[in-house]
Amino acid sequence: MPVSTGGGRQPRWSRDSRELFFLEGNKMMAVSIRDGLTDRPVMLFEKRLLEFDVAPDGRFLAVLPDETAPPAPVHVDPGSRI
Repeated sequence: MPVSTGGGRQPRWSRDSRELFFLEGNKMMAVSIRDGLTDRPVMLFEKRLLEFDVAPDGRFLAVLPDETAPPAPVHVDPGSRI
């Protein structure tokens, strides 16, 4: 049964298995599933997450990128051909 037409990653079930959470780009999405039928996905919030999980009490645990870290330098060998 398709849950999203826009794709998604990192699917996680709620504790009661009635809701599926997933990331679509930077959007946290949720879709209710009852009796084998799915509702339309709903955006809960938008935030760049590296990883997430759902705690038993329903709260989200998330790994966020370090926005304060300087970008990693990129070195190109002048003799190489790209």
